[in-house]
Amino acid sequence: MSVHWVIAFCLSTIGQPSPDVDLSRIERTIAKEPAYATKTPLYAMIALGADASRRVWVVLDGDVLYLDRNANADLTDAEDRHPVKKISHGNQPAYTEDRIFSVSGVPREAGAPQSSVDVYAQVSLFNLAYAWEDKAEQEVVALARRTTVPHIAFFSLNHEGKTISTVIFAMSESAAKAPILHFDGPLTLGRIGAYPLDLTRGDEPTELKVAVGTAGVGAGSLAYRTFETLPDIPETARPVADIEFPARGKDTFLPPRRIVLDGKC
Repeated sequence: MSVHWVIAFCLSTIGQPSPDVDLSRIERTIAKEPAYATKTPLYAMIALGADASRRVWVVLDGDVLYLDRNANADLTDAEDRHPVKKISHGNQPAYTEDRIFSVSGVPREAGAPQSSVDVYAQVSLFNLAYAWEDKAEQEVVALARRTTVPHIAFFSLNHEGKTISTVIFAMSESAAKAPILHFDGPLTLGRIGAYPLDLTRGDEPTELKVAVGTAGVGAGSLAYRTFETLPDIPETARPVADIEFPARGKDTFLPPRRIVLDGKC
């Protein structure tokens, strides 16, 4: 069932970083790359700062993670190569393996609230042969199928043990089409999740998660913030969703139904 929705949340009291930047115009090229061990390395770009001026490439190549610490688009620097911790799921047929890495002390852009951040990531590899039954999981799998290495990626930026922003998305097999994850840019309200969301008739509920963060480029690229980093939002504030459902057997929509998203996680 196709629906229309508008999600509203007052952001007028939040200090908005400026200026805005058109992320789609950022050239996604890497000046120097190492000789990769796999045929299908996965790419993503982290853009730091309000103007996305500091751009850090991240490439997952099998058991190795390359992270461009000094943002010079040269992944052959010795400090850019990091081992990946692999966790196999022999007793979990749905997921074959998690690949986890953590890189500390990644320099920030000039004038940032922290001089450096820690980057944590987990890339979960999917078993597409598994008989997925849960609706939400099927939607995640639909995204995972976009690459020849079926996966979902979870990235977070942390400082002194506290999470600043988090992204759930899919990486790309091409640097030119790599998702851009923009941290500390203009704030907006967006949906959490890299997979398509479809409301269908029936008794099975559909979970809609939204958060305040900075929009990026690519499916699921919203870098959403924790409430602790948004002190200007009252603790009692809740977003609302105005949803228009289609009239049965007609090409029109019913009057909007307003739903308060009162759950918090």
